[in-house]
Amino acid sequence: MKPLRQLLVESFELLQKIFLKLFAMALACFGGLIIFFIAAIIVMVIFSIVSVIAGTAGKMIAVVVSTLLAITGITVFSTIYTIGTIKIIQSGSRGEVPLLNDAFKASWMMVGPTLLIAAIVVIKVVLWALLLIIPGIIFGIYYSFSYLAFIVDGKRGNEALVFSKSIIKPNIGKFIGNSLAVGLILIAIIFSLNWIVEIILGAPDKNHPTLLSQIGGLITLACNVVLSFYGTVFSYLLYEELKKSPVSNKQVPA
Repeated sequence: MKPLRQLLVESFELLQKIFLKLFAMALACFGGLIIFFIAAIIVMVIFSIVSVIAGTAGKMIAVVVSTLLAITGITVFSTIYTIGTIKIIQSGSRGEVPLLNDAFKASWMMVGPTLLIAAIVVIKVVLWALLLIIPGIIFGIYYSFSYLAFIVDGKRGNEALVFSKSIIKPNIGKFIGNSLAVGLILIAIIFSLNWIVEIILGAPDKNHPTLLSQIGGLITLACNVVLSFYGTVFSYLLYEELKKSPVSNKQVPA
């Protein structure tokens, strides 16, 4: 197992190589999400016109349909974004040139199975939590790599949960230690950047926004996006590193 410092450095180096591709993927997914929201607004307007004739029922249908469109858009494109970023990181880590087109197409094909895995994880964790809180937390940790098990190694459905548990359970200390350390580092950076930006450009004020405070908000948002990229890259490298452990990959019940 590589030390934390080495993983941090390798994550930074890999992020430098693929940053533009990750940013392009984020923009593409954001664009798709905007289209869904526009569709939701159009549906709302159409049903609002119809409601003049249909009355209250038309308004209710407008609200339900537009809400479903918005939720669908958020779910689909956040999933595509997650899959696409992992695919780009995977290609970059192998020394290949990540292709946005390929990552986007692959993401579309994997949306359904990824959402199924997420649903299985939620159901199992909730059921464990209903029995006792602690087991729910523990199994939530065990299943943390389930989406990576599918995206990277092609494990489907419950098999992804089993694979994730087989990696994390024997390496639970390393997983929690490294994840917690990186999480605290990223949180510290985010709060520090927010504090510095607010001192230099002023704190955001919804009632009396200034140009400088708005610029500060954009800078903070950009920094948060970059840090989220870094966190995803680190998670991928940690996953690959823990897979190499001699005690990992022993199939255990999920």
